Amino acid sequence: ASPVHVGSGTVRCAHGILPVPAPATAYILRDVPIYGGGIDGELCTPTGAALLRHFVTRFGDMPVMTLRAVGCGMGHKDFPRANCLRAMLGDTAADIGDVYELACNLDDMTGEDIAFAMERLLEARSDEEVSKLLQDCGYPELDAARPEAMDAALSQAREELLTDLGDGAPDPRYIDIFKLKYDYHNAKAILKAAAMGTSPDRMLMDMGRIGAAELKTAVESGELDKLPGALPAAVAEAKSVLDTARDPQLSDIVVDRWMYRDMAQVAEDTGSQFLRGYVETQIDAANLRALIRTLRMGKNADFLAGVLFESGTVEPAAILAAANRPAGGLNEIYGPTRFAQAAEAGEAALKGGSLTEFEKRCDDAVSDYLAGAQMIPFGEAPLLAYLAARETEYTNIRILLMGHAAGLSPEVIRSRLRRTCA
Repeated sequence: ASPVHVGSGTVRCAHGILPVPAPATAYILRDVPIYGGGIDGELCTPTGAALLRHFVTRFGDMPVMTLRAVGCGMGHKDFPRANCLRAMLGDTAADIGDVYELACNLDDMTGEDIAFAMERLLEARSDEEVSKLLQDCGYPELDAARPEAMDAALSQAREELLTDLGDGAPDPRYIDIFKLKYDYHNAKAILKAAAMGTSPDRMLMDMGRIGAAELKTAVESGELDKLPGALPAAVAEAKSVLDTARDPQLSDIVVDRWMYRDMAQVAEDTGSQFLRGYVETQIDAANLRALIRTLRMGKNADFLAGVLFESGTVEPAAILAAANRPAGGLNEIYGPTRFAQAAEAGEAALKGGSLTEFEKRCDDAVSDYLAGAQMIPFGEAPLLAYLAARETEYTNIRILLMGHAAGLSPEVIRSRLRRTCA
């Protein structure tokens, strides 16, 4: 990087008016060539200094190089010169190897902007106005009157996002963790369609680690050895269940169990503590849902034991114990966790309350975990949280469109929207 222009003059901060560079900036930039003057104001903050210190190994003049790409970032403050940060990627004669840049800003919409846009969508007077507002936010034309086309458009948006971020992700498995659920969704659809003698094509989503058509061919031919992750074992066991028990629900449970095992293994292989926690939180949410649904259906403990998943933070044995005394057991187990409100909503659902509210609280608890990424400046956590937030955004758009088309009031739709971590 070039020597750092820190600016000049003073800057107002939490501790009062301080000289530029601020003390924290000056401390971080020890042994880094800096200069000031020319512009009155702070040009390098402590955060910017920390990024430079972490990623840059050499400061000096720009070398002779073949330019490959240029990126510019514009600031909001007005200075006599352009408030612009420029990064250039190129090959030098010495061929020093690949250079990677980690962009810190994945989305240019603030939380306030998102909330304002959502309120405009909720208050829209017609489906056409909702569609127009979504297009203004960068989405394709979405029409709740054509649910299949709407779902296809949202799926396309998901696929483009995963493809765009996959090219620059530090580890492709961070993207795979969001793709693999579509592999298992497709496996369920293909297996059940084969059992019923129908075509699964309408249900397939071409967004997994393996193409839907390729997966369909592998399942129908029995040649499973080239499938990724735990898919071969999942398909083989689920097919056996369908062939013997003829129970699609049990087959789905088998596939889901292998899916969570696959997710846990991918997280473990990456060595990411944040990703492991994300998977554990999803498993906790799935197990809490299984507990409430089992109790609502009046099923016994043996049934519950068969639908609980491993690798969460709450042991299946503790969940089984809570099933025997749901009135106090749920709070005892989930009260100290991020699922406390979801458990309360679950108890209410067991007494005739809203199951929709319970499902929403489970999703919100997962978002609460992801919100912790806002306090992590480096690494994979912000990327994972951003991808999960976009998934929630797609869910909320569908809830909003379908609710508006059904004539639900803004208050009812708002109560069903999931909380995002962004």
